[in-house]
Amino acid sequence: MSDKTINIGITLGIKHKNENMWVNGIKMNAIFILDMLMQSSKNYNAYIINTYPKLSVTDEDVTLPWDTSKYKIFDYSKVGAETDVLIMLGTSLDIDSIKAFKKSGNRKRKKKVIAYKCGNNYVIDMERAIFADDDKDKLNLATWTHGHCDDVWMVPQQEYQNKHYYDILEKADSKVVPFVWNPMFLDQSEEIYARNGETIEYRPSNNKKRIASFEPNMNVVKYAIIPTLIVESIYRKTKKLIEYFVVCSGMRIGTRTGFVTHVKQLEIFKDNILKVDGRYPMPGYLSKKTDVVISHQWENPLNYAYLDALHFNYPLVHNADMVQDGGYFYPDFNIKKGAEQLKYALEEHDDNIEAYKKQCDIVKSRYMANRNPKIIEIYDKLIENLWKPNLHKLSYKYDWKTNLYKE
Repeated sequence: MSDKTINIGITLGIKHKNENMWVNGIKMNAIFILDMLMQSSKNYNAYIINTYPKLSVTDEDVTLPWDTSKYKIFDYSKVGAETDVLIMLGTSLDIDSIKAFKKSGNRKRKKKVIAYKCGNNYVIDMERAIFADDDKDKLNLATWTHGHCDDVWMVPQQEYQNKHYYDILEKADSKVVPFVWNPMFLDQSEEIYARNGETIEYRPSNNKKRIASFEPNMNVVKYAIIPTLIVESIYRKTKKLIEYFVVCSGMRIGTRTGFVTHVKQLEIFKDNILKVDGRYPMPGYLSKKTDVVISHQWENPLNYAYLDALHFNYPLVHNADMVQDGGYFYPDFNIKKGAEQLKYALEEHDDNIEAYKKQCDIVKSRYMANRNPKIIEIYDKLIENLWKPNLHKLSYKYDWKTNLYKE
């Protein structure tokens, strides 16, 4: 490989021989970033790097849920020395390994390491510090490099709570980067369902509506109690609109006193309208069990699940202000406004489906590199600035309406 070509590796930890794409969003995030970099005119040599040492992606019995001939993946031991830019996205190296990486290989270009922050580290760390039993749940501090990264990038929804948190703990001027999304895995699912004569696309009907919440219910950021109370608010006034409401990823909280004590008092519980279920791939659940998606988040106003629901034109009732121009938006924790939007979605969505589709397309397009190529330009400039700081003057002031920086 020519020294003029920049080799970029994006980290993941492949721990299972049959990896599932839908367990969480991190593998999708890595592939979406990789696909975006592959569209750049800079002709990067970009690939995924598996940093999990106990499994080799070259083993014959390892199968991965993406096209590895297009989106290549290598073990860190094979390509680490030749990698110029290491984007720590799905996994992070410890400080000693980062130091070793920067000294490895014989490339003329000085190696760079980027901490790409996708989760709400402030909240996760806070919950671990307050609630975790250190003897049973050892804290994973490998995600912090304390100044040994060359840059820190964060997805836009994490800026409000994490910007200054990152600045201090990582000793860096952390930067918001454009959010990248791609419907490739949704389209693959749609093709599979089509071969079986099924569809994922939203289908209008005169039947009572099936409502689902897809919050993971793993911490305070995305928790299903507000959607539950919004559904209850509607059900108390009119029972004819709702067939059931299901809390997906709800098996854990469904046995917790703090959740059960509240919901047992609700009419949707007493009438067996409220159900809890496990965690499933979203396309299948939309296809077979959902007519309306309802959501609530706390300082996480941009999420693949929102865009996935909009991609298939499902009515999405939500409080995510970074996509407030898509779906049916209610502010903050306002259950009354949420109920008004849910009622509107239940009664009016089917009569306005074509206008809804057009708006969904507008919202999705700003996160798709092939439709919004300025996303690629920003990442190109960020990468060039790794070696020549401030070569490109960027504002870093994120504009949610364009998914770009404000001029």
